[in-house]
Amino acid sequence: MSNLIKRGRTWYGRWREGEREIWKALGDNRVTAQQKMAEILHNKRVIQNGSGPKEIGWKDFEEKYLSYSKTNKAPTSLCRDKIIFKNFDEAIPIGRLNEVTPEVLERFKQIRKEAGIQSSTINREVNILRSALKRAKEWGYRACDVSTVGKLPEPKKRPQFFSKEEIELMLEKADPFWKAIIHLGLYAGLRLGEMLALEWRDIDWERRILRVTPKPHWHPKDYDARDIPLHPTLEEYLKNWLAVSGKRAKVIPWSAPSCQMSSRFNFFLRKRCAIMQGSMHSLRHSFASYLAMADVSPYKIARLMGHSDVRTTEIYSHLFPSSLQEAIDRLTLLSANTPSRA
Repeated sequence: MSNLIKRGRTWYGRWREGEREIWKALGDNRVTAQQKMAEILHNKRVIQNGSGPKEIGWKDFEEKYLSYSKTNKAPTSLCRDKIIFKNFDEAIPIGRLNEVTPEVLERFKQIRKEAGIQSSTINREVNILRSALKRAKEWGYRACDVSTVGKLPEPKKRPQFFSKEEIELMLEKADPFWKAIIHLGLYAGLRLGEMLALEWRDIDWERRILRVTPKPHWHPKDYDARDIPLHPTLEEYLKNWLAVSGKRAKVIPWSAPSCQMSSRFNFFLRKRCAIMQGSMHSLRHSFASYLAMADVSPYKIARLMGHSDVRTTEIYSHLFPSSLQEAIDRLTLLSANTPSRA
């Protein structure tokens, strides 16, 4: 038994393997989901008919998987996958796909940890490698089960945001290009991908709205479009930037991979500004953090940030000036003159 089922926006494939019922997300496009499901069932039949899983070299599989990422993932995700495979190859030389065992991934975690890499980064790398090996099995290749490889404990950190002094320093040291990036992060809370996809036609000057909207080869996170009111400071800078940047479709002219922009912004922070903490994403955190400190409601912040769940915005809860005691004091159940009884 196998079929396609839609839950919300996502199509899922469902089939049985022995006593287990397997569910797998196949995307939000019905035709693509049907193609993926057909491929999964074909590979299952190949294995069941006795031909067995196929052997493949690690480099050949890596090339196939990155080709899959290019077709099915966002450019930023493809860039991330390339970096993760590069880090893995540099840490542990592998000849065949089936040589990537749980023990090998544990060794990779250890090497990355000893190199000073954060646990959260290592966990993301291992998660991508596990997903790749799972995909290899679906394609009919011989790959080890690495589902037992666990995550490293991650300390819960509060979001990093820039102080007002650091913001002033960045704007003082930045050229017009970086100033445009900084303004979009600080005053609109845009993600890097949203900045790079932003076109001048997405800005409604009359209504003073900036629209984050899907493009033919790009979509916002969770596919959620949103409108962000233009802050006066951002509006003024964008008008000046439009006058000097020329008649391009994109607000931020950038043709290289987005991960290179992140690296160059980090270089700008460290070398030009001597700001040793923070990243480009900290601009977005700063946007939300200063809204929270201005006592803007979590619901409104979530809408401006494009969070599909307001609970995501709770990472800024410690910045809200309204204290928990104040919240309790607002609770009125009994008249002040009504005695309470034990």
